[in-house]
Amino acid sequence: MARRASALTRRLLTLGAVALGGAAAAGAQGKFPPDSLKNVQALPEGTTVKQLVETMRGFTRALGVRCTYCHVGSEGQPLEAMDFVADTKPAKKNARTMIRMTQAINKDELPHLIERLEPNVTVSCATCHRGVTRPRSLTDEVLAAYGKGGMDAATARFRELRQRYYGRAAYDFGDVSLSEAANAVHETGNTPDAIKLLELNVELLPDSWFGHWRLAEMRAAAGQTAAAITALERAIALQSRPDLVERLEALKKQAAAKPEPAEKPKP
Repeated sequence: MARRASALTRRLLTLGAVALGGAAAAGAQGKFPPDSLKNVQALPEGTTVKQLVETMRGFTRALGVRCTYCHVGSEGQPLEAMDFVADTKPAKKNARTMIRMTQAINKDELPHLIERLEPNVTVSCATCHRGVTRPRSLTDEVLAAYGKGGMDAATARFRELRQRYYGRAAYDFGDVSLSEAANAVHETGNTPDAIKLLELNVELLPDSWFGHWRLAEMRAAAGQTAAAITALERAIALQSRPDLVERLEALKKQAAAKPEPAEKPKP
């Protein structure tokens, strides 16, 4: 079992090293695949051309990119015309740092765990990237867009990513990501925008008791007691929990003791 796990580890390291490390096929030969490898800096000794090509394909899947992301060439041109040897692109140089990090985790850090499952869990490109070039969480993507362009940008970014990646491993489109983004926005003092994020959450996930509960609490924080009660009642209908029922009773008592001012009619 240990021997098999070791082989798996080497395979994963090879994937990262070939794909990210800039070990390159000799593009100047005008042949693909080439007869030999040049500018090999991060590959295990003895790696064959066939192994290189196979692991490069794995790399494109791990990061959701094509060869031109790291190598010099144009999309659609024959592979024979690409310069796989050149270190021109920053992405290829940055990749070597990522290779060293991955190798260090697998070789120097994980073996020190007190208990490890068999076969051993190891780190590869796909562990973090999961099909995207920049492995940021969905919450971080939404907040980055919000920081640049406010709610419109945040909503657009979320819908864009959901349209493209829903059903894949790249992002968590469950009921937590937008809730965490809403909490972060609320902490900046912009509760109305936090409520809008949570409303988007329940729009897309109407059967999430968690989403309705978080919306209820955010509306309560904004002084919207009646709306908070409505959201909480929906949450309880989906998931009857004693703590939610207790919270609902408290909100109803609050509403009875201090009714919200009637909304002024629009002119």
